[in-house]
Amino acid sequence: MISKINPVQFYYNEKAPFKSNDLQIGVLAQELEKIAPYMVDKINTKDFTDLRSVNNQAYTFLLINAVKEQQKQIDELKQQVQLLLKNK
Repeated sequence: MISKINPVQFYYNEKAPFKSNDLQIGVLAQELEKIAPYMVDKINTKDFTDLRSVNNQAYTFLLINAVKEQQKQIDELKQQVQLLLKNK
């Protein structure tokens, strides 16, 4: 799943509830929602309806688990390499 998430650089447009002229770096909630809807919050306020926001706690959880899975794979590959070198 992590490989389907694309980080982007963007500026908030005039419709955004956040006012900033600074370049933003992150993921687009609308794109993330297609991949992992549980990681996107839907917010309604008096000024905005159907606003999308990335749930950073869920996103962090996903990233930590992805790193752990990769480390497990690395450790397994290291063991296989050691066995191959030993049996050479």
